[in-house]
Amino acid sequence: MNTLNKHEHGPPSDQNDNPNQITPIRVYVVFRNPEQAELFEKLLRRLTRADLHALLFPETDVNALLAAVGCVRGPLKQLRKMPNSTQER
Repeated sequence: MNTLNKHEHGPPSDQNDNPNQITPIRVYVVFRNPEQAELFEKLLRRLTRADLHALLFPETDVNALLAAVGCVRGPLKQLRKMPNSTQER
């Protein structure tokens, strides 16, 4: 495991002490343009429990999926606030 992975996932002792502990991970998404990022953010904002049920996700996964969606909303909102000079030209 390289240093970057150790930093992102915490020390190995933290992972082994509590198997129920949440280990944060980073996911990177590359959009072709700002409009795609905005549409994706709208999709995440409108996604509901009923939508997940309609997509045949089991009830045991629905809460976890909604929590994951919530974790993505904030960073996307921050990304849209970035000045145009840092976005893809």
